[in-house]
Amino acid sequence: MTQNLLDPQIKDVLEQLFEGRFPSRNRNFYAHEAPHVRQAVKIYRFLQSVLRDFRAEPQDVTVTPVDHSFAGNYGVRIEFPALHGNRTAYLADYELELCTRYCPELASLIEGKLPGAFSRNA
Repeated sequence: MTQNLLDPQIKDVLEQLFEGRFPSRNRNFYAHEAPHVRQAVKIYRFLQSVLRDFRAEPQDVTVTPVDHSFAGNYGVRIEFPALHGNRTAYLADYELELCTRYCPELASLIEGKLPGAFSRNA
């Protein structure tokens, strides 16, 4: 969904959102109008939806490296057997790292299926 090289301001806002430290929109309306904040909120909502789907079906998840310049470096495929469907989300390195930082179950799954997955970040 996003490029691999995120603006540092977007990264900061993303981390604040995940940690629950970003101020509410009601009291800080104008801060939420900044382009980097709007982009961070958009990415945050996308990542939250991926994590919500992962938590719903953790046993039916595959994570694979992909080579798409328009998408992320990893494809996270989540199967929904009850619905006979699936979802594939393409995540950049930083997005996958954020998801694994705030969802230890996903981190252990990735380490089991892709040993050394985050060594690409160095």
